[in-house]
Amino acid sequence: MIAGYLESSPRLAGVLSLVDGRREPTDSDRLMIEGLAARGLPTLVVLTKADKVPRARRALGLDGTTRCLGLDAEQVVWFSALTGEGRDDVLSAAEVLLGGVEA
Repeated sequence: MIAGYLESSPRLAGVLSLVDGRREPTDSDRLMIEGLAARGLPTLVVLTKADKVPRARRALGLDGTTRCLGLDAEQVVWFSALTGEGRDDVLSAAEVLLGGVEA
């Protein structure tokens, strides 16, 4: 179902992929990112639950996720729905991702 949407949506400018920041990316996460890359879709990975990950571990989590998923560091950001931490980073990255797209 998702693959059909990704392939047939002419207005799709990019994808925000939510990944649990407390764990390593799953096989499903990897397959999704690989599929998005194969389709040439700009992708931003949002590591969720930042409030549950100690700040000292976040840099390691970010680095591990970028390596595991084969992404550049600017394609991955931390976010917490509970505290709002990372909200501006996600919005800024989404704006860049969607730059030039008309509503």
